[in-house]
Amino acid sequence: MKLIVASIALAIASSAVAAPSQQALMVGKWRSTDDARAMVEIRADGTWIDSYTGEPSATATSHWLLFSGAKPPKAAAGETLDAKSTYLEVTDQDGGSLVYALDKVDAKSLELLYLDRGNELTYTRVKP
Repeated sequence: MKLIVASIALAIASSAVAAPSQQALMVGKWRSTDDARAMVEIRADGTWIDSYTGEPSATATSHWLLFSGAKPPKAAAGETLDAKSTYLEVTDQDGGSLVYALDKVDAKSLELLYLDRGNELTYTRVKP
């Protein structure tokens, strides 16, 4: 009887393990599927680094933030947002911001929709 109770408790505890959050899944190095030289490194501390292989001067460091369409930051005030969707704000060192819809993020891929132009940016995770 004790074995059955222990087995049930273990099964319940195992199913309660939370899936990684969107924010946790974003962290890592990503390569553009459109241009293999275009990379982005997303760090847990909010650092966003755009780079282009072979062009050191093309590296730019920014800050990233995920937010709900129901609670947008000031930079997204003029955008039409779905309250149930998740968005990404990337702010450069001069205070300029880009806003993206987060279409998909998982262990292997990242898909963003740039709201100003409507173009989709697709990345694959770079293996460490």
